[in-house]
This record gives sequence, C-alpha cells and structure tokens, in this order.
Amino acid sequence: MDVKALARLARLRRADFLGAAVALAAVLAFDVLPGLLIAVGVSLFLTVYRASQPRLSELGRVPGTLDLVATHRESSAITLPGLLVIRPEEGLFFANATALRDAVLALVRDAKVPVREVLLDLELTEDLDVPGADMLAGLHEDLSHRGITLALARVHAPTLRLLERTGALAKVERRNVHPQVSTGVESWMARHESQTWQEWRLIQDGLYLVRSRVDEAGAALHGEERYRQEDLLIRLDEADRRMRELLRKLPHPPTDEDSRGSTH
Repeated sequence: MDVKALARLARLRRADFLGAAVALAAVLAFDVLPGLLIAVGVSLFLTVYRASQPRLSELGRVPGTLDLVATHRESSAITLPGLLVIRPEEGLFFANATALRDAVLALVRDAKVPVREVLLDLELTEDLDVPGADMLAGLHEDLSHRGITLALARVHAPTLRLLERTGALAKVERRNVHPQVSTGVESWMARHESQTWQEWRLIQDGLYLVRSRVDEAGAALHGEERYRQEDLLIRLDEADRRMRELLRKLPHPPTDEDSRGSTH
C-alpha cells in the first residue's frame, strides 16, 4: 500500500482513487489474484460507463478564419442559422448510441433557430459497431420526420463500410457524407440561398484568405503570370468591397463581438 500514491490519486482524480481503493480492498479481502480480477472488472465497468455518457460539442467558426471550434470554448464562434454542426467527443458504439441520439435530438429541439440540417462529425469513431450504425439509421429517420437532413463528415473507411453493409448509408445517402466538416458546410451553403450575415461573412472571410494566399504567391511570379496575379487581386478586392456593402444592408449586421478577429 502506497499511501502517498493513493493521496495523489485522491487529490488529482476521484475516479482513479476509487479504482485503486477497490483494488487494495479486494486484494486484502480475497487474496492477490481474485482481488486483481475484481479490480480489472471494476476498471472495465468504469471505462464503459464513462464512454456511455455522450459529450457533444456544437461547432462554430472563428471570426476572420475558416477554423471550426467548440462554441462552449470560444464565445465568439459563429454558427450558421439552420445548420447544426455537432462533434461527439467519444467514439460512437453500442454503450452510448442511444444516449447520443437523444442528446442530438435535444440539441435540435432546444435550438434558437429551426434546424434544417444536422452535420455530424465522426472523426473520433474509427470503427463503428452494428448498434452504432443502426442508431445513425434511426437518427436519420427521426430527423427526416421533422424535415431535417442528416449529414456525416470525416467518416473513417471501416465505419463507412459498415454503414454500407447495414443499409444505413443508403438511408443517409452518400451525397450527404463529406470528407471534411468544411466540405459539409460548403455543401449546405451551395444548396441553400445565402440570406444571413453569418453566411455572407463566411464567404467574405474565405475571399480574404484566398487573397492572402494569392498575394503571398506573387513574389515568385514574373511576366505574364505576374500580370494575371495582379488582375486576380484586383477582382478579389472588388468582390470584398461588394461583400462589405452587402453586409451593411442586411437587417441583422454583425455586432462588434461577431466581427472580432477580422483582419480587414
């Protein structure tokens, strides 16, 4: 028994201390081998229990960039009205499938603006099991009854294969499966007419980043390529000017907080 180690576990993380205490008590009560088996069983139970508690992060865009972050970590993150981008913070599997579905539906229900599409980032689900695939098929049906589209992003190859074998992919439709979250956002904007300042600001920031890349590449260009680069910069500047005029005319222009991070 290492008292200092147990005290450190108790100070840093209660769950780890409880696991160590169970191991200690089990060894004292039932001898070494049975005690260790009990401790391993308790550890596995705690691991499954923690993984079964779904933690979802709604993603928004950092102003002035195209980077997506969790909105609860970055208060200035901009979300697109009608599009709910969600990232499960654990892999999807049988123990948390039902709870995760309920959590997604709760976010849809509590959204301030009616949701028309849910974009689910599955980056952390490296390998999906059958109950998880069935949950996604069921979630698609639940959302479809509400007139909401389910889209998936960053789906790993094993997960995609199982979705196809279980028939879940046919329900979600392959066109709604995107290689990146940003691709899913672009697909959403391409299928819906941009009418909100959040969408136009995204386009404006995208134009600015393209202009920055073109400007950086100009130092290595000469002759006709240099002229083309300068002409493209002029066109990008004009597009940016028109975008700013459009933003000023919108009924709900961005506030100072929403504009924070813009570099032009």
